[in-house]
Amino acid sequence: MPFGLTNAQSIFQRAMNNILKDVLLMFALVYLDDIIVFSSSINEHIKHLEEVFKLLTKAGLKLKRKKCEFFQEKLDYLGYIVSEQGIP
Repeated sequence: MPFGLTNAQSIFQRAMNNILKDVLLMFALVYLDDIIVFSSSINEHIKHLEEVFKLLTKAGLKLKRKKCEFFQEKLDYLGYIVSEQGIP
C-alpha cells in the first residue's frame, strides 16, 4: 500500500469548490485542477473568466498560461468530448 495523503484529492476538491462556490454551476465547473467556464456569448464569457480569475487570485492561486485553453467550442473533459450539443 502506498504511503502519503490518501485524502489529498478530496481535500483539494473541497478547497476548489469552496474557492469557486459563488460561481459553481452558474457558469463554472471544477474537477480538481480542471476548471470549465461556460457562457452564452463572447462578452459574457470574458466577464465570467474575469470573475473566476478574481476568485482564484483572492485564494492565492496562479494559472499557467500554456495549460489554459480559452474560447473553445468543444473540449475533451474527463475523457469526453463536450460541446454545446452535449456529449455525443
